Amino acid sequence: MNEKQKFLRILLLGLGSNLLLAGIAISFHVFFIRPSYRGLKNAEQTLATLEKKESSLRSLAREVNTRSNDINRLDAAFLHTDNIVVFVTLLETIAKSSGTTITINTATINNSDQGLEAQKSSFTISLIGSLQSIVQFVTLVENVPYFTEISSLTISTQSGQPSATLALEVLTL
Repeated sequence: MNEKQKFLRILLLGLGSNLLLAGIAISFHVFFIRPSYRGLKNAEQTLATLEKKESSLRSLAREVNTRSNDINRLDAAFLHTDNIVVFVTLLETIAKSSGTTITINTATINNSDQGLEAQKSSFTISLIGSLQSIVQFVTLVENVPYFTEISSLTISTQSGQPSATLALEVLTL
């Protein structure tokens, strides 16, 4: 073998080896690096989306925490139908503290079948006492911690004793 052929073989073998290595590198890039890069890019986008959602959820959680006290206070302003006895006891306590005697003539309790819709429950109350104690009773009833409305108030005297009839409406849940 002469030197020229030997050189040509080495050159062709070197060129073939380089082409083989270049093919392996290109294949490695096409089949492994590029899909990994795309997967990494998708993972980055997903992570950014999740971070935004997490931030939004934290903001909503803070908002719910700040609003929960308002919701509890608002809910407490409605008379719940299972607390009617507590309300009647409150009326009796107010009557005692104002120096009047009360009689609850009628009580119409409206139950909401839908659960969250407020209904008006009504009470007709007879009061006996001095004019000052009747006015004090009415004032205290206007300040109870429920949504109440005095729809009518009639003051009269019976046997020289002041008396009153009070129609009271309360929003109930």
